[in-house]
Amino acid sequence: MASSLKNESSQSWQLQMRYPAGNHRNSQPIRMGYALCANAKVIYHPAPKNAGSSMRQHLFRIDNGRFYEPMVMHGLRFELYMIYGKPTCFEPVAELKGFERMTVVRDPISRFLSAYTNKVLDPHWRNPKNAQHCELLGLPLEPGLETFIENLNAYQDIPAIAHHIRGQRFYLGDDLSYYDKVFRFEELDSAIEWINARAGLVLEFPRLKADGPKLRKQDISSLAVRRLTDFLQDDYELLGGLYGPPSSP
Repeated sequence: MASSLKNESSQSWQLQMRYPAGNHRNSQPIRMGYALCANAKVIYHPAPKNAGSSMRQHLFRIDNGRFYEPMVMHGLRFELYMIYGKPTCFEPVAELKGFERMTVVRDPISRFLSAYTNKVLDPHWRNPKNAQHCELLGLPLEPGLETFIENLNAYQDIPAIAHHIRGQRFYLGDDLSYYDKVFRFEELDSAIEWINARAGLVLEFPRLKADGPKLRKQDISSLAVRRLTDFLQDDYELLGGLYGPPSSP
């Protein structure tokens, strides 16, 4: 048994070293963005605003027996996403014996609205760096939702925004058949039950970043919905059968 676990651990380490998560727009290589959970034998590919923070925390707890607490070293604070690496351009991970690949997908417009409330309405958004970006682009730092949607092409030139509103296809790839399991955002409880069963544990799911204002499709104009549907067309094509675009008014 010890030999088997040692071999699996070695395989996991080799996989992490061999398959980085991808590149940013400047093509500089970064660390992996997927999360490998050895005890559940799961390889999880995240996309921003699809419960990724909660999922990584859950997988970390399964492997380590505790929640991750941010560390400070040399005056720098290390969050959990820094350990796994931020989600970035999709890079396929080779099959690993006994492991299954999974992801969570979300309705594109609901995901977009979550990104807007989590980033633009968050007080941390109004920092000097983002203020400078907006000033250079001639954009308001605190746009209303309709203004934000109207100027999407300009706002996505701001890195803090681009990371969260970039399509799920960018993070998850062009073909969902790559995954052994694909869970809808509304099926998170089922996803956790599946992961727990693979690990032989019963753990509650830590729902992080769930506070703050909530917006619904009904809260935006029909024109804004049409603009968003066009902007998110690639995602609706990727998620066909799981989520469809809103019906025309």
